[in-house]
Amino acid sequence: QLYDFCQVELYYASVQNDANRLVNVERVMGNIREGWMNFGQQA
Repeated sequence: QLYDFCQVELYYASVQNDANRLVNVERVMGNIREGWMNFGQQA
């Protein structure tokens, strides 16, 4: 669902020319990346 959220946010950022929606995507993708990096350190 997070990827679906990002897809919708990117779509509306493009259609509405709204850079603030990119911040939402950047935050979500950063959290996902951080989670995967932390997951690898616990193994």
